[in-house]
Amino acid sequence: MSQTPLILIPAAGFGTRVGSPEAKELLPDPSGQPLIESALGQAQARGWPVHVITRAEKKSLIEYLRRRSGLEISIQLIRPSREWPDTLLLSKEHWRQRNILCLPDTRFSPESAIDQLVQSPAELAAAVFDTSDASTWGVLRSLPTGQLEICEKPRDHRPGQKAWGLLAFTPSAGHQLLNAQLASTLDHQWRTLDFSHEFIDLDWFKDLTR
Repeated sequence: MSQTPLILIPAAGFGTRVGSPEAKELLPDPSGQPLIESALGQAQARGWPVHVITRAEKKSLIEYLRRRSGLEISIQLIRPSREWPDTLLLSKEHWRQRNILCLPDTRFSPESAIDQLVQSPAELAAAVFDTSDASTWGVLRSLPTGQLEICEKPRDHRPGQKAWGLLAFTPSAGHQLLNAQLASTLDHQWRTLDFSHEFIDLDWFKDLTR
């Protein structure tokens, strides 16, 4: 299995929060660049490959990615998936030893957090940030036992919880994590996982389509 990290970009959603365009990933960011360009640029700067999971209906995005030069991009076409963790689970046959989930419509600082995620020896490394309203985010927290608790859009606050912005995982940890996140996306309940993990603090994190 390749030691070069793989950037995973889930892009199979319908963009309902922004009016359901054909491909929200191509909407302009504040600088006028397509939203997805930040993630592509991070990969290009490091010489890392990118795997984009999307749907055949997103023709403009597929064409954009095929024309994008300067980096290795693979495109996986899937059926409509239930939720974003399901989208990523459908890509597991493409995973490498280190996989970095980078959402196409987000920005964060410092950008060097990506390098810290890759350098971490933990099975899961998460770039995290504080938020006053965790009910709209996925959150993580370490337990005194060394286990990890996760919840998507929690309805209750738990001490030590942090919202996550980027995730880097091994195949085994990723499979467990994404299945737990999928279940939690549907019922908003906490799940406990048992693998090594590390949190890396972000100065700020922004979802441009919220």
